Amino acid sequence: MKKFFLTFIAASAFAVVQVGAQTKSATLAISAGTKYQYVEGFGGTGMNGQWADVYTQAKVNKLWGTGAGDVGLNIMRVRINPNENNWGEYGNPIRWARSIRPELQVFATPWTPPKKFKTHNTTKYQNDFGTTVYPLVEHSWGGQGSNGGAIDPAYYDEYADFLERYRKTMAEKDCPIDIISIQNESDYTPTGDGDQATYESCIYSPSEMAAMCKAARAKVDPSCKIMGPECFGWDQHKYNNKLVTLQDALDNIDIWGNHLYGTNDWSFVQSVTKKTGKQMWMTEFLIDYADDYNGEFSAEHAMVESIEKALTSGSNAYIYYNMLNDFFAVNHGGSDTQLWKRAYVFSHYAKYATGKTRIKSTLSDTQKVLKGGSAYISQSGDTVTVFVLNPSTTYTYNLTLSVPFVPEKITEIVTGETVNAIVRDVTKEYATGTTRPKVQLRPNTFYTFQFVRNISEDESASEIATSPKQPADGNPLSAHHFMADPTSIEYNGRLYVYATNDQQEFDYWGGYNANTYGKITQLVCMSTEDLVNWTYHDVIDVKAIAPWITASWAPSIISREEADGKTHFYLYFTNSAAGIGVLTSTSPTGPWTDPLGKALIDKDTEGLGTIDQIIDPGAAIKPDCSEAYLTFGGGNVVGTELQPGNARIVKLGADLISLDGNIQAISAPYHFEANELNYIGSRWVYSYCTRWSATTDWSKYSTAAAPLPCSIVYMTASEPMADKWSYKGVVMPNPGRLGYDFSNNHSHLQKFGNGYYLLYHTTWLEHQLGYSGGYRNLQMSRVTLVESSARMTTLTSKTASISGVNQLTSARVNPYVEQPGDDMGAIITDDWWLVRGVNFAEEGAPAKTLVLKVKGSGTVTAHLGEMDSDPIAKAEFATEGDEEQTIAAELTAEQAEFQSYLYFVYDKNDGAEVTSWRFSSLPPEEAVKEDETKAKPGDVNEDGNVDISDIVAVINQIAGTATYRYADVNNDTKVDISDIVAIINIIAGSN
Repeated sequence: MKKFFLTFIAASAFAVVQVGAQTKSATLAISAGTKYQYVEGFGGTGMNGQWADVYTQAKVNKLWGTGAGDVGLNIMRVRINPNENNWGEYGNPIRWARSIRPELQVFATPWTPPKKFKTHNTTKYQNDFGTTVYPLVEHSWGGQGSNGGAIDPAYYDEYADFLERYRKTMAEKDCPIDIISIQNESDYTPTGDGDQATYESCIYSPSEMAAMCKAARAKVDPSCKIMGPECFGWDQHKYNNKLVTLQDALDNIDIWGNHLYGTNDWSFVQSVTKKTGKQMWMTEFLIDYADDYNGEFSAEHAMVESIEKALTSGSNAYIYYNMLNDFFAVNHGGSDTQLWKRAYVFSHYAKYATGKTRIKSTLSDTQKVLKGGSAYISQSGDTVTVFVLNPSTTYTYNLTLSVPFVPEKITEIVTGETVNAIVRDVTKEYATGTTRPKVQLRPNTFYTFQFVRNISEDESASEIATSPKQPADGNPLSAHHFMADPTSIEYNGRLYVYATNDQQEFDYWGGYNANTYGKITQLVCMSTEDLVNWTYHDVIDVKAIAPWITASWAPSIISREEADGKTHFYLYFTNSAAGIGVLTSTSPTGPWTDPLGKALIDKDTEGLGTIDQIIDPGAAIKPDCSEAYLTFGGGNVVGTELQPGNARIVKLGADLISLDGNIQAISAPYHFEANELNYIGSRWVYSYCTRWSATTDWSKYSTAAAPLPCSIVYMTASEPMADKWSYKGVVMPNPGRLGYDFSNNHSHLQKFGNGYYLLYHTTWLEHQLGYSGGYRNLQMSRVTLVESSARMTTLTSKTASISGVNQLTSARVNPYVEQPGDDMGAIITDDWWLVRGVNFAEEGAPAKTLVLKVKGSGTVTAHLGEMDSDPIAKAEFATEGDEEQTIAAELTAEQAEFQSYLYFVYDKNDGAEVTSWRFSSLPPEEAVKEDETKAKPGDVNEDGNVDISDIVAVINQIAGTATYRYADVNNDTKVDISDIVAIINIIAGSN
């Protein structure tokens, strides 16, 4: 099987040193003999400006979920509303989270007690600890809520009753509270610039906090723990060091909680935990993004340092505030449930530090650049985990670790500019049989390494590759290869799709850098007959065919039958942003040639005019082949925002590799890129992607609804060169408005069979895999189009969903005909591939044998319905070198006439490759002989001989009176006179 990127994620290709980076060395010494605190876990708070619950179940699933791409929290902090009528708040989030994490710990904190339990002073004063108490300010909302003031000692018991009622009410609502905190920031009143409290607060002196904890402990059910004092920061060391001298606090505080805003003395953490024997939780902190923040990962360095500081100071837990603002990309231009970088940083600790004990670790770096270096050991002592950040943009580090055992397995988790908590097995790279493994730290990247001593037999077995694409879904078209900028063409009943090979750039950078497009010099080709199973025809190496290019992007293809009786294909492409090239072939899969040896259009082309970028060709030819045109252009504005002046069209010459006449401008409003041309009915249809800027002056152009930024719009014209295009509307809004991440946009409209389909790209796949570098995947959706008017519907989140298009029932896979091997399927991974919609009713007799053509060595099994179902066939094989062998396996079970899913799984794989498969109604031995006979070139009628009767068979198929499986003798994907010539040459012995 060809190695695609799902395999690559777990392969050593990730260990790529960034071009131009300097290499430095550092060490991390770990001593398991010196143990510190147990890490209880990680959590967070989410609320709006009125303190209310604003969680959705989808967000709860992402935050507390434990799967790939989830944060993995195990603690939830909620607010105790001072109004008892509102105690239903947070009920759903607690229930949702606990259904995912039964071990979830929920602690509830009041930002203020009901105002009746507080002092009602009208002027500020200082309490017995010297803390300023500001006047109480009643809310105009929230019932009993209020700002400022202090606890009134006369109401300790009544307030304790209040807290117990809250606990009991929540338990009755099936959302029990595990911990009740006495007060949020008991030492701090926010006042802004004046002397008036600006949000809910209540001051406690240490003596009042101790007394209130005693009262609460007496009233609150013993199953619920008591927390205090949750100081703000700044001088919390003084507050805690006083509180720890008070016996009521020592006796009644079960968990000590504190925030870390501006903490200037961390020693109090260990002084409290040593004296009390109780845990210390860091229960609130947030980091605001800078005003000029633009999504840079460097903004998360402070987050790593904050967590590291809290943990290395002795904290047992870390709780963030406010996750809903900082953990989701919706606040940074992404989708509503897409996690943001900060969430991925958090997931490192939540998933790999929780439940472990911190141990001694010493980071030595002469450059004093690396951050973190904390280490943790599992309860069994068999797993050690370390966290380290390389914040440098210049240095790549070789970090030598001293671990307490020889690791048998090493796992690496990585988050950086374009990678989001990617998990990979790096045992082969870093496990060298010593206690001093050496790992690599790339610039501006955060790492977690997990070292495991004893690997069980189950753990040592390689895990089967997974796919983010689900079996029933049609999108993305490929879940194993990044590609973009689609074009397509129908030929002999198959749809051939071509695209920019984003995978090439991904492989170059190892996924660690954003897609610059500069390393892409290849195009991708794949084809389908049924719209769900795709055959991959490998890449078109444009650089090898046309060495003069810089990069190759955004192809567009047309074809026509020419005088030699063959169909000729013309594949236009962008050469970086400097011109348009063209390749030609007489087959949709090549080989391709460069007929010009230079660009068809470049900056020196006469009549080009002022244009920013010569990009994104969109070609179309009339059905009678009488006229063909090429659109192109884009980039920055050379005119006005409304009319950027970058769109161009030119008539192609009769040879389709030259220009016929002048290049003309197209007055395309808000034009940016992604040119596309079609001929539908009697109209030319031109589409393109609009600019990212808002259409503020649209009313000067049209009364039609203005397109939203970076959307695909279309125009029509009867005379394409007259610049009388009529704007029609939006074909596809930006993917970010359809439930995907916001990204650039490129589409192609294709008629196939009786339907019209829009091919386009999103970044769904990289998002599912944990990347954020702008690596794109192809998708397809059906659109409604009225040919008489060329009117199209606009894609919506429903019509552009991942479910994709339906399989064409007329083209369901015939399992009795030889099918491409592991390069054809609805889903392809390195370990298995899935073929959808297999019709075993094509032949009368039931199948008895699976016939495979194979290379290499391995074992492959076939499964119907589910991949983990009992196999219906199992075949072992071992071939020499590149030899291809035909083998057969007897089926162990009968099959239904129609199968939604047919899986092929490599149980063992030593360079194994299935090059084709088919089922047969014959026993294995006869099926192999049948295959050998059929494999004889030129034996169209399958009688074992190549003679005149085979020529007659081809003539009959051309005439439409018969159909033969092997009539395409010369393998050019069509049956014509050239196949007769091929048979004649075989008979004559010349081929």
